[in-house]
Amino acid sequence: MNVPLPPTPGTSPAEEAAYWCMRLHEEDCSEDERQAFQRWLAASPEHAREFAAMQEIWELSAHLPPAFGPSAAAPVRPRRHSCLRRMGLAAGLAALVLLPAGYGGWRMGWIPDTYIQGLIHNLAHPLSAHVHH
Repeated sequence: MNVPLPPTPGTSPAEEAAYWCMRLHEEDCSEDERQAFQRWLAASPEHAREFAAMQEIWELSAHLPPAFGPSAAAPVRPRRHSCLRRMGLAAGLAALVLLPAGYGGWRMGWIPDTYIQGLIHNLAHPLSAHVHH
């Protein structure tokens, strides 16, 4: 377990109180650290107020649901890239099936030449297909 570094000089009393609150709740908090906390607490009435506020926050946080793990309340959203991958595969499969079928239908006379010629013209000149004279 990583032991957090003690507050540096110039740290706000609220940050110091947060450090002490967290540190005192750790199992490996030493007796020397507990004595240092008592000295810090006695050094200023503001320290006592900030520590009391931090303790209240700590106790309230115990009632929050867990944020991580299998019991987390947030729903699992599917990955976007897997959805896009499936759509790309579907489009590729459709092209593999429809293009040869269309070509075969044209070669066998099932699709008239005028349809194919109009399709080719519209692909070559996309704006002219939408211009009305």
